[in-house]
Amino acid sequence: METTKKIIGLKAGLAFVVLVISLSCEQGNATVATDYSIPAHWLNVPAATNKAVDVFYLYPTSWTNSGPVPEYCAIDNPQILSNAPVYFAHQATAFEPMANLYAPFYRQANLTPNDPVYVAGIPTTDATAAFDYYLQHFNRGRPFMLAGHSQGANVLSNLLAEYVKAHPSILARMIAAYVIGYPVTAQYLADNSYLKFAEGPGDTGVIISYNTQAPVVPIANPILWGLVGTVINPLTWARTEILATTNQGFGSFMPDTNGVYVRVPQYADARIDIARGVLICSTADTNALGRINTLARFGIYHNFDYPFYYFNIRSNAANRIQNYLNKVCFDYDGDGKADPAAYQDGQLIVAFSSSGYWVFGATMGGPGGIECSADFDGDGQADPAVYNPTTRLLSVLFSSRSYALGGMSMGGDGCVPVVGDFDGDCKADPALYVASPGLVVAWLSNAGYSNAYAFSASLGGAGWLNASADYDGDGKTDPAVFEPASGKWQVLLSGQGYASYGWPTTGGAGVVPVPGDYDGDGKADLMVYQPAGGLWMCTFSAQGYTTTGGIAGFGGPTMGARGGDYDNDGKADPAVYDPVTRSFYVRLSGSGYRLVGMSW
Repeated sequence: METTKKIIGLKAGLAFVVLVISLSCEQGNATVATDYSIPAHWLNVPAATNKAVDVFYLYPTSWTNSGPVPEYCAIDNPQILSNAPVYFAHQATAFEPMANLYAPFYRQANLTPNDPVYVAGIPTTDATAAFDYYLQHFNRGRPFMLAGHSQGANVLSNLLAEYVKAHPSILARMIAAYVIGYPVTAQYLADNSYLKFAEGPGDTGVIISYNTQAPVVPIANPILWGLVGTVINPLTWARTEILATTNQGFGSFMPDTNGVYVRVPQYADARIDIARGVLICSTADTNALGRINTLARFGIYHNFDYPFYYFNIRSNAANRIQNYLNKVCFDYDGDGKADPAAYQDGQLIVAFSSSGYWVFGATMGGPGGIECSADFDGDGQADPAVYNPTTRLLSVLFSSRSYALGGMSMGGDGCVPVVGDFDGDCKADPALYVASPGLVVAWLSNAGYSNAYAFSASLGGAGWLNASADYDGDGKTDPAVFEPASGKWQVLLSGQGYASYGWPTTGGAGVVPVPGDYDGDGKADLMVYQPAGGLWMCTFSAQGYTTTGGIAGFGGPTMGARGGDYDNDGKADPAVYDPVTRSFYVRLSGSGYRLVGMSW
């Protein structure tokens, strides 16, 4: 783990001890936030920022005292400095393989009966100041996830209801918020209607939450504060009460006899109890866990919310990240849903889903232009873009600059634009495919769009079509082509040193590739569309490219394919546009591929 701090050296098991000694504290209602320009006030800032996304993490209660008077610990409280890194080591590190981890120290409230009220004071003030400093000085426009536990999750819920509400553009870059160990109630979601709770394994811009306990708890669960939470199952990422067994998990992260956290086979099953608003685990040994944490003796597995499902959280975060990165080229308003759009007669028409499908139009590109909208500025919104091979000009309206026009000269006759992020920096790179001689070229945004650092890959040839997408789920677009006559695909996987892979699928006259993540596993699938018969056929990555499914009678000879995630369920939806009737149709995967449409 890369970190600027050398303070993780305690046995992790110590984090489960309930500490009741008051070392240093601050009383009263002081609301001056901690100064986060001071490096010592950060638990973790990565030594290298080499991931496409960030995680902003808040640790659980790491200081407490037994007095009834509301108090707050100092920012340099010795218990905080000792215990917070331990929690970081077995919670935040779940996200480490796919994200840059940022974690501030923040002053905490002691555990009194009205603890959530006091958490809304100084702890939230500090965390808000830290988050604002992070956005201003560390984030640099990257998409991010929020993660926290217990008091940290309580603070995150306040952050979402206050700071994010006041800065709505920030929400567009939030992939997900793991608000674990504190109840997210139906009333909270109703009061903050711009926030959404997760419905499945791949939706983005959503909240994930649960509180774990045994089937029978002999005492009132103090972690719930009398609230009924909204819950998702961390083994299946479903909202139903169906039991998920341990064989559905990827492994737990549990302390060994020396208190050192190690990977073990999936330790905990999971079942939602909707009435109580909790996650039920029936496989845990309360006696064994009780020797580590007092609450566990009563079946309250609060301290194990992350360790029980650590590797499932890791896999799920990777899935949501890839879904976010893969779909931004279709989302013009940053609400997590692809927007119906079409380019016709030199005009790009977009219907914004966040505004009741209000229609926006922009004249750009000129005769012969080819639409290639993508997120070129990294703000989480697709930028209207058109490439004209005759004028050799890529024209872009940058959403982060009030749709100011920018451009780049590249390519020429025979070139077609390629939409993708080839360097994994969350910004689309200007790119082209030329069938003869068979070449994909991208001018990388993280290298200043320099010709000297342009990326190129040889593949395909005459008769092959561009099909570039992220097939290995590493956050980078993989150069790929498709041959309609044979139905063959050729893909160079960036995550495997651009090794070449090929798969056979459906081919034929007029067949075109429409790659996208149609099964929600974070990897592009081999989808093709045949306009003549309105036939969609997909070979799924989640099934090792051995299973093919399809939809017949959706589309037609005059209709072009516009696949994207139009319902924000984490899966791409088949969609077509008819330029004759100026009508857009979508089959929504989140509602059984229900057909919806609109015209302009």
